[in-house]
Amino acid sequence: MEVKKDLDGSAGDGLTGASTRLNARARALTYLAAGQALSGLENCHVPGMYSVVLEERESDAKGMLRIFYAGRDCRIANLFHAGEFSLLPHNHRQAITLWGLFGNAFNATADFGGGFPVQEYRFGSALLNGEFSLEPTRKRLATFSLEAIDTDPIRLAASDVHTVLADPESAWVVEEGAISTLPALCYSYRENPSLDRAGLYKPMTRDHLSRICNRILTSASESVSGLPANRPQSQIPPSNGGKT
Repeated sequence: MEVKKDLDGSAGDGLTGASTRLNARARALTYLAAGQALSGLENCHVPGMYSVVLEERESDAKGMLRIFYAGRDCRIANLFHAGEFSLLPHNHRQAITLWGLFGNAFNATADFGGGFPVQEYRFGSALLNGEFSLEPTRKRLATFSLEAIDTDPIRLAASDVHTVLADPESAWVVEEGAISTLPALCYSYRENPSLDRAGLYKPMTRDHLSRICNRILTSASESVSGLPANRPQSQIPPSNGGKT
């Protein structure tokens, strides 16, 4: 299935009329089928993750529409890796809604007030600021609840702290809502976690973006229900404070 080659930052004619009333998942597939992806990043947040931008932020009330795709070599299937979160739990600059496209992906939402100890950090994004920054604030206790990211939307407030687990070859849609003034926060087991942006957030060429969009569209088209019925067990928080 070929995606049209108008991936030069122009959305062409865009979605008009009844199409603009489609939900975010349907809009995302419509953009892909029309070859109207705007831009993309390789190794977004973690190696092997792709971010594809389909709509830019319009206002303080309506943000971007993106697809996140865990490629063939992306490994975030477990909550923990080597005693640390595979992808640090975090809040967002805006409310978001998640929709599944295909594969095995889970939203893991933090519940505070009990559980195992984590360190809260005020977080500076390398994507927004050029480099990561972390400022410790306080210790908290947290547990995580898992929910499959599928065709039913998962709505998160900007204050909600979450992370995502996903097998390789999984994709989901993220629709951004109203901007929040809350500080950006993330959480770790470690007192001084090391964050390095080397190799991350690499802009994709138009040809690369076209290939990734084709791969996403083909996998979504081949998935009858959007996600398989049989899902593997995800790793639950260890009882030893995250040490392995």
